[in-house]
Amino acid sequence: MPLKHEHGYRAPRHLRNAHLQTVLNSQGPRKLRARYIQKRLDSESLVLQAEDGTRLLAELDRAANGRSTLVILLHGWEGCSRSSYMVTTATSLLAQGSDVLRVNLRDHGGSHHLNRELFNSTRSPEVASALQNFVANHTYDHLFIA
Repeated sequence: MPLKHEHGYRAPRHLRNAHLQTVLNSQGPRKLRARYIQKRLDSESLVLQAEDGTRLLAELDRAANGRSTLVILLHGWEGCSRSSYMVTTATSLLAQGSDVLRVNLRDHGGSHHLNRELFNSTRSPEVASALQNFVANHTYDHLFIA
């Protein structure tokens, strides 16, 4: 049975399949919107370095009316910092006054050339170290990771 929104919303019959909704979320109108948004973002490309020498590619977007808040966005398994959900989420956060750091994991988002070893999901300490180094050099009152 399709999920019903708390206010009684029910998706049209042809859009009720959860798998179809997932595909449309990343390949449909949201992807087109993300491409449009990406062109208008004034992102600063960064290379974050971990203590072990690992380098991760990231993009920093600064809010026009910043409130000293940084939200760090980490993508999913096959995503990257420019995935539609990352870009549209960043746009919402920027509109609320938060700076956004969109971080690519090793070998994602065109960063294959930065490190010799391949991506491995057990390498989360390198991400933590790179983020610690970034935060140590920037002042924010509030910090969130999503």
